Amino acid sequence: DPLFPGPYPISGLLASTVNTTGVRLTWTKPPHYQSGYTYRIQTEGCVSTPTNHTVTGEVAVIPELTPGTNCTFRVSVKAQDGIEGGTVSIFQYTEPESVQPSISNNRSTNTIVVSWAAPPGNVGQYVVHLNSTDQVFTPVWLNSNQQTHTFIYLSAGREYTAVVTTISGPFNKTSGPVTTATQPNPPGPIVILEKNTSSITVEWGEAPLMANTTFSYLVKYLSTQLDNKTVTTTNTSQTLPSLSSGTPYNMSVVTVGVLGFHSEEVWSSLVTTSECQHTHVHTHASMRTRTTISEHIHPNTTLRRLLSVFVIIVILTSLCCL
Repeated sequence: DPLFPGPYPISGLLASTVNTTGVRLTWTKPPHYQSGYTYRIQTEGCVSTPTNHTVTGEVAVIPELTPGTNCTFRVSVKAQDGIEGGTVSIFQYTEPESVQPSISNNRSTNTIVVSWAAPPGNVGQYVVHLNSTDQVFTPVWLNSNQQTHTFIYLSAGREYTAVVTTISGPFNKTSGPVTTATQPNPPGPIVILEKNTSSITVEWGEAPLMANTTFSYLVKYLSTQLDNKTVTTTNTSQTLPSLSSGTPYNMSVVTVGVLGFHSEEVWSSLVTTSECQHTHVHTHASMRTRTTISEHIHPNTTLRRLLSVFVIIVILTSLCCL
């Protein structure tokens, strides 16, 4: 019919996002709808090249779209003879993909770095959120070409958790949380308070700016005989027991913060325990031995005296080295 202008356009076209790669379209039949009509849907903007889908009903889900992208959909009605009516268009974003961030302190006491790889598809903006138990941070908004952010002026020895949100159009996706901690501050210098033949008592300054977090100290001491030992304490002093007399020891103290992170070591090198003084005991015993032999001639009596002197020497030597 030469007077037939073609099918009327559809009405009530609506679009809803299904996920990162799919959009659902619905519409109402055109006036004077006839059996045999079909609908052609053209998709642009979120596919590598424009695509066409033909459907017979008033609902269609368009798949394989680019995540985080604004799509253009054009729906027209086609009669059996191939004549096509007017086109109705609508725009709709797909959801963006989420990212998988990483977090690191780079061995720092006051900075945290959050980074990630760009997800498939497109992203309009990123938002980085950082949280801790005692600090509140304003979310950081970044352009789509930025995939890292460094938080500075943080507190030492604290645990921090970050999430990254991708935003495209009206949609957003938030990553899973990632957690790390800043390194704890190191303790103050080591001071030797006391030393004897079998122990050394040391003291050190408290790690600064660590009042609102949990931490302890790890004390290490290593002799020249490679006798390595460790002690953990929450105090700022420690007696190191069961040492060898007259032996130099290298000592270090580190602060152990949350997540088991260690501060830089503070060292005190070649601290030597006192030596046992055997010379005076042996000299005195020798004098007594000579006196006993000269004053007592009877062999049995002399033997008993010598044994007594030997026992005294052993006891005095043991007491010296305790």
